Amino acid sequence: MKGRLWERTFNSVPDLIAILDCRHRIVWVNQPMAKALDRTPEQCAGLKCYESVHGASAPPWFCPHSLSLADGKEHTAELHDDRLGGYFLVTVTPLRDESGRIIGGVHVARDITEQKKAQEALERERVALRHMLDAGDHERHLIGCEVHDGLAQQLASALMQFEVYNCLKEESPARAAKALALGVQLVREGSAEARRLIVGLRPPQLEEGGVLLAIERLVKECNKRNKVKVEFCCNVAQLKLAPMMETTIFRIIQECITNACRHSKSKKMKVELTQQDDLLRVEFGTGAWVSRWTMWTKAASVWRASGNGPKSSAATPSSRAVSARERTSSWNSPCIVLRERSACVRKDL
Repeated sequence: MKGRLWERTFNSVPDLIAILDCRHRIVWVNQPMAKALDRTPEQCAGLKCYESVHGASAPPWFCPHSLSLADGKEHTAELHDDRLGGYFLVTVTPLRDESGRIIGGVHVARDITEQKKAQEALERERVALRHMLDAGDHERHLIGCEVHDGLAQQLASALMQFEVYNCLKEESPARAAKALALGVQLVREGSAEARRLIVGLRPPQLEEGGVLLAIERLVKECNKRNKVKVEFCCNVAQLKLAPMMETTIFRIIQECITNACRHSKSKKMKVELTQQDDLLRVEFGTGAWVSRWTMWTKAASVWRASGNGPKSSAATPSSRAVSARERTSSWNSPCIVLRERSACVRKDL
C-alpha cells in the first residue's frame, strides 16, 4: 500500500523524476518522465540516461549526476534538450544506503521553457529600449551637427553683416546698405533652415503619403537649394511600412543626400528604390565616385517576422555606414541589412 501511494504521488507531480544508479542507468522514472522519453516506465528501466535523454555516448561535461557522485553534494544544471522538448532545470540529490554510501541519485527536472521564453522576451525588450535610447542620443547629435553646420553659420554671418552695417552706415552708406541687405537675406535663410530642421524631425509627408512621397519632396527641396542635382528613380508602386522603419529609411536617405550636397565635388547624385517581392533595395551614387548602399528590408506584410538576415559585407564601414547601422539598430527585429559597395568611375559620368 505504501509503495503504491509513493508511486502515485510521484506520478502526479508534473516534474520529470528519475532514479539513477552509479553507472547512469535508470532504475525508476515517474509517468511524466517516461512520457517525455516516449516509453513506458518499465521500458525505461536499465537505459543509460545520457543515451536515452541526450542521445550521447557518454555523460555531458556539465552532468549534475556525475558531479553529485564525485563530491556527494546536490547539483543543479539548466539545459535545453530537443528530445525533452524545452528548457529544464535539473537538480540531482545523492541517494545513499543505510551506511551512507552513495548508490545513485534522484533527478528532478522542472520544465522552465515558458519562464525562459519570458526572460528572453524581456531581454529583447531591454536591448531594444537601450538601442532606442542610443538612437535618440545619436539623433540629437545629428540635429546638433545640422544646426552647427547650417543655421548657426548663417546667423553668425548675419551678425557680422549687421556689425559691418553699424561701422559703415555713416562713412559709406552704400556699402552699409549692401551689408544690411545681405544680413537680412542670411536671417531669412536661417529662418527657412530652422523650419526645415523642425519639419525634418518627423516629416509630415510621412504621415500624409508615406515614405515614397516624403523622399520625392525631399529630393525636390534639395534640387531647389543645392548645386548637386539629385535624381530619384522609384521602381516601387506602393510601399507601406511600420512608422519607425519609414522614419529610419527616410533619415538614411536624407543623411546621404545631405552629405553628398555638402562634401561631394560631383554635380549630381542618384537615388534609386527597387522592390523585389517583400524586399526593398535603396542605392545611392554620385558622379565621380559611386558609393551604393544596398538596403534590404522586410515590407509591411512580414514586418514582425523574426529571423537572422545576411551579415554586412562591408569590411571597414565609413562614418555614414556606422550612422545608418545605428539608426537601424533600434528595431527589435533583424530585418534590415546595409551593404556598401564603392567603385571609382569616369568623372564625366
